[in-house]
Formats: sequence, C-alpha cells, structure tokens
Amino acid sequence: MDNLTFLNNKIKSLIDLNPELKKLINIIQKYKKLKEMFCWFIIIGLSLSIIFLFLFTKLGLNLTGISVITYIIYFIIFILIIMGFIGFIGYRRYKYLLKNTYIDQNVTKYLYNNNVIQKIYEEYYYKYINNDRNDNFKVNIVKYLPDMVDIYDNHYGYLTDDCNRLNKYMQNSFNITYKGKKIYFYILTPKRYITFRGKNNRKEETYVSRALIFYDNKKFDKTFNNIKIVQGKDPEKDLFQSESIKFNEKYYINLKNNDIRAARVLSPKLIDYLANIELKNLYSIGINDEIYADWFLVSDFDYKEDICSFNTIDVINMNTFINKLVNKIIDDFDLFLQLFNCVKIV
Repeated sequence: MDNLTFLNNKIKSLIDLNPELKKLINIIQKYKKLKEMFCWFIIIGLSLSIIFLFLFTKLGLNLTGISVITYIIYFIIFILIIMGFIGFIGYRRYKYLLKNTYIDQNVTKYLYNNNVIQKIYEEYYYKYINNDRNDNFKVNIVKYLPDMVDIYDNHYGYLTDDCNRLNKYMQNSFNITYKGKKIYFYILTPKRYITFRGKNNRKEETYVSRALIFYDNKKFDKTFNNIKIVQGKDPEKDLFQSESIKFNEKYYINLKNNDIRAARVLSPKLIDYLANIELKNLYSIGINDEIYADWFLVSDFDYKEDICSFNTIDVINMNTFINKLVNKIIDDFDLFLQLFNCVKIV
C-alpha cells in the first residue's frame, strides 16, 4: 500500500469513528458556502448598481423626471443596493461565525484526544520511514493550532540567529532514539517580517520558516563546537577546500585550509552525499555539543507551520479536510528526512 492510500484510509477511518467531527466539517462547509454566496451578492449588487448609474448618466437619461422608466431605474438600483447590503451583512455574519465559534478548537479536540493523530504519525513512521521499534518515535505536542509571529523589521538577522537559542519546550517536535542516539526535529513557528519601503511607505511582507534537527553527538569533543558546513560560496576565499570540486561549488566549511579538524568533519561519505543531492533551502550542518542541521524557507507567500498542527482556514469540504491532514503529515516527514539524512552521516 502506498503512503497516500495509507493516510487517506487512516483519516477517513478517524472521521467515521467520530460523527461529531464529521458534523463539524459539514458546518464548516455550510458556513463557507454561505459566506461565498453573500460575497457574490456584494460583488453583483454593488457592481451592477455602479454600472447602471454610469450607463444612465452617459446616455443622458433624466433620473429626476417623473416617468415609468425613471421609476423602474430607481427600483432596479434600489434592489441591487439592497442585495449588496444583504450580502455585506451575511458575509460578515458567517465570517464571524467561522472565526468565533471555536471550530478550530473543537476540530483539534477530536484529532488530539487519546493521541489519535499522534498515533497516525507513529504508524506512518514505522511503516514508511524506519520499521525498527527501538526508535521509540514520539510526536511531542505543545500546541495544536498553528500560529504566526509578526515582526516589524527585516528578516536578515533571523537567518544568522544561533539555533541553540531555540526554546525547545515551546515547539512541537519529533522525538526519536536512532541506534541509541537521541534525535529532536522541529519546524519552528513561522515569522512574518513586515517592512515599509519607498516614499509611499509601501508595505512588504516576507515569510520565514525554519526547521531544525538535533542529533546526539558521540563522535566530536567540544573543540569541534561552532564548526559548520554552509550551503553557499566561500565568503573568505581561504577556507578549507575538499578534493571534490562539486562539493566546493555548493558548500564551504568555516575552517581555514590548515585546520586539521576540517578533514575529520568532512568525511568522504558526507562530501559525496552533499555533492550529489539537491537540498533546497538547507542553510547549514554543524556541531554545537549536538550535531544539527538548519533549514530556512524565505518567501513572499509560502511558509511551513509547526509539526502536527492544524487549522481549518482552507478547509471547504470533507475532501479538502482529508487532503489537508494527509499533505501535512507527508510534508512534515519529507522535511524531517531531508535533515535527518544530513546529520546521521556526519
């Protein structure tokens, strides 16, 4: 059974076993359909009102005169304005209901009660990632609903922020014991950086997502702390160069040419692996007591949310709800695997 079929069956089974959850999703579907309908009322009512007024003015019709045509015109415009007004009231009402009836909280109650969604993550891990039960895979949940941190500044400082400053108790995580070594994987709460540019103070938003993996270090002592392999060009032109031209074009290590520690960290296996795969958005692989890998996504519109966190913002029916859960689980594990494959061969 492929992973998509497996997850689809699991989520459908979860819904079937929770009729109240199915009822909530149907309420979401109903509210969003009504919200969309009233939105169209606003668009059609107000747009046609403006068009009618514009055309009649252009045609030079006398709207102040008393005639049957005048009454009809007034009536049509009045109906269209009323339609737009009803649309506005209805749209606001269902937008309010979606936001303030605690639908997200009620949905997550069924997802997380008795560790239901966590168990699906665990089953997926052992079925498609690693079937060794000694891994003791667990999903640690701190928050159920994803959120966003707004910062009125540029994002450049965050990209160089020390990953060891992470408050690990404030983030959802994967906790694993792999071959006797502890692994912790996090997708940090995304940040929205807001700046204002130009004479007109044009608002610009940049979304920054970050993922981190920490792996028990039983290979390097403290003299190797703060060494890191960074994806990018050598900024100093005199840092250590490996024998792989392909690797040197894609990565550099923050050690000088004569530093013997570089050869210890850059094993032939690691060099070959990094040189021959495309790791989009990987920032660095390093050592700081633990071995870690640091991943960033900087975008004008896209971002990654915390591991195993869900909301219903883009859910419009049962299928989109199922797809959202399935895609979230697969995305979390895809990113985990990218970083896990980096640190386990250091």
